[in-house]
Amino acid sequence: MTKPLHRILVIFGLFLIINFTANAKSELSFKQNLVIEADGINHLFSDVGSGSLYIHGADVDEISVEATIRSKKYSNIEELEEAFNEKMVLILEDNGSKATLKSMTKNKIFNNNINISIDLNVTVPFELDLQVDDGSGSMKITDMKGNLDIDDGSGSLVIKNIVGDILIDDGSGSQTLSNIDGSVIVDDGSGSVNMKNVSGDVTIDDGSGSINIEGLSGQFKLIDDGSGSIYVNGKKWINKD
Repeated sequence: MTKPLHRILVIFGLFLIINFTANAKSELSFKQNLVIEADGINHLFSDVGSGSLYIHGADVDEISVEATIRSKKYSNIEELEEAFNEKMVLILEDNGSKATLKSMTKNKIFNNNINISIDLNVTVPFELDLQVDDGSGSMKITDMKGNLDIDDGSGSLVIKNIVGDILIDDGSGSQTLSNIDGSVIVDDGSGSVNMKNVSGDVTIDDGSGSINIEGLSGQFKLIDDGSGSIYVNGKKWINKD
């Protein structure tokens, strides 16, 4: 006598759950620290791949990086460390007046199967100009007295307490900026843009997503907007250009 079809499906589904659970791996992680003296350095360039990035200014005389290397692909820490040393780059260099932070795969073409992310917590002297080229993952920059130039692929972006001008080229992900003593230029692909308390002018070229700006002291200019509502200082924006 043949078994009912629903019993066969239930048994097969149960097998898939058990098999998936047996092969699932928990996330492994370890830390590395990098430090250089900041005497004479006035610019930090960060070229980073997958993982979160947090840069915050402080009254310090060095640039320090706490990196958390993590992955769910590998069976043990030794295997993860071996893969990291073989396939990843994590360096902080002093190049005279400019420091360079790199966190990425050694070969960007063949990086799909590595599955290693590096979360970076970076403390810098607050009077530095920052240039960031970021692949994916959330980014947060706070408490700086310098200009910011950000090229971001994907992931949320939070910027606050900045004295200086800001230039953002963003692919996707929300943007939240607050307490900016300077002007802001944004070229945004998709995702909401929220700003609060900007002393200078704001210029936005936006693909899609809502725009909400409060406490803007300067002028607002919209170069282009694909879709999404726009409010400036509590009023719906009507482009007059």
